[in-house]
Amino acid sequence: MKKFLVGILTVAAIAFSKESKAQVISASGQFGWSSPTGTLFIDDATDEKLSGGGLGVCADVMYQSEDLLNNKLLVGVGYHSSVLIAVGDDIGSFRFYGLSNYALKAQYNLLDGPFKPFGSLAMGVGVISTPETTSYNSTTGENDVIIPALYGYSFGLRPEFGFEAGGENGAFIMSFGMQVPTSYNIKEFWEEPHTAGAWQISLGYRYKYGL
Repeated sequence: MKKFLVGILTVAAIAFSKESKAQVISASGQFGWSSPTGTLFIDDATDEKLSGGGLGVCADVMYQSEDLLNNKLLVGVGYHSSVLIAVGDDIGSFRFYGLSNYALKAQYNLLDGPFKPFGSLAMGVGVISTPETTSYNSTTGENDVIIPALYGYSFGLRPEFGFEAGGENGAFIMSFGMQVPTSYNIKEFWEEPHTAGAWQISLGYRYKYGL
């Protein structure tokens, strides 16, 4: 991860340290379906994978210029999040978690022109969370917290492949990404660490602004 961070920062420093042509700042948003993976989503009783899925969202802000491999390389920051629900044969196997990744991101476009297949890699901090459980208190008229939201942290790694189709001002996106399962530990909630990750297929749009 250290080498990746150094590489991203070095490329950004070179890009901004001199006058560049055809500089572009872009921002994208994607929505799609996520499927959980990892030991957290395996039934403790049967050792079988639980069925389930949930909503996934992605967003990034990226910079590109002719200095970065002739506009084919984009560097910036990304956010990826999934709300994951999984269940087995009984209610005791129910899982409900949020899984996010806050990362530095690099994307490489394989082709020029309006149709651009791409591959990207985001590396940063992975966060898994449990929902807060509340109960309405009729005496005070407020919601009392029964179980607070709990969080676990780990290394976040997310490769992604897809394509963009559009012009100079923006492009539609279709992508397939995976938050690689890594080990998390919520000590207040689990007896031992679990791995968690998610596959995600998404559709979205990238808005481009030329500098």
